Amino acid sequence: MGVNPALSNRSRCSIIGLNINHKKNDIPRAVLEGIIFESKLVTDILEKTGVRIKEVRATEGCAKSIKWLQLKANILNKKIVILKVKDCGLMGAIIIASTGINRYGSIEEAISDSVEIENVFLPEIYKNIYPALLPIYEDTYYQDHGEYN
Repeated sequence: MGVNPALSNRSRCSIIGLNINHKKNDIPRAVLEGIIFESKLVTDILEKTGVRIKEVRATEGCAKSIKWLQLKANILNKKIVILKVKDCGLMGAIIIASTGINRYGSIEEAISDSVEIENVFLPEIYKNIYPALLPIYEDTYYQDHGEYN
């Protein structure tokens, strides 16, 4: 217990809790959630060391699925930003080359002029509603049953 799976060469993929009531779409979603929760472990570790992550930029194939991006925003509790140009490797090469031929005075200037945001996915607020309402539910329960804390 408490062992980081990434540090064990014996770790395996597991789908736990699967039962006959699950539908075929539940399995791919569980896989996606598992990948995103692994990303959350990494971002949590980085933030504990003082790295401030205010947004995540999705590129290439990761920027194609709206459902994936919204799920990622919800689990990471971060803003997910999609850039207009999805091929960031190519864009980076163009930015470096443009700076190298003095089209721009700096990398930062080239990025500011070249990188455009296409879409943003924010964490859905409803994920925070239930935990916020729990104290109210507790009070209501005790009032309804004639009990008080």
